[in-house]
Amino acid sequence: MLLELNEKGVHPSMVTTNGTMLNEKNVAALIEGKVDLVSVSLDGTVKEVYEEIRKNANYERVAAGVRYLFEERARRGSELPRIILRMIRMDKTEADVEAFKVLWTPWLRPGDEIAFSNYQTWNGSVKDRRVEEPAGMVALRKGHQGPCRML
Repeated sequence: MLLELNEKGVHPSMVTTNGTMLNEKNVAALIEGKVDLVSVSLDGTVKEVYEEIRKNANYERVAAGVRYLFEERARRGSELPRIILRMIRMDKTEADVEAFKVLWTPWLRPGDEIAFSNYQTWNGSVKDRRVEEPAGMVALRKGHQGPCRML
């Protein structure tokens, strides 16, 4: 689909993925489709923790797919996509933050980044696994009544 969009002059600006489908075909489509940004949710470096969080995902295969994305982009001499590797900070991953940085920082080039997101309970619909109270909750307790930014 990305290649078809590219042929029509449409270049998606961002793709968000859990990385389970980062294979040769899909990585080629991301690069050839001139996607500006790929955000990959990795959620850690510890196989057992990762696979507990990401049901039916294989840590080694996903990590290999992410490395392949970096390698193939470099091999093709492509500027795009820029890559964000994202980890959700929660009770099970908090101890892994530094290891995540150490593992993935050498793969980055200008425009890429490592990002950490706070755990989202989706208004209490899932178990709270946060390691700290989000700034938005603090603001609400102090009387902030602005609109929800994550409808």
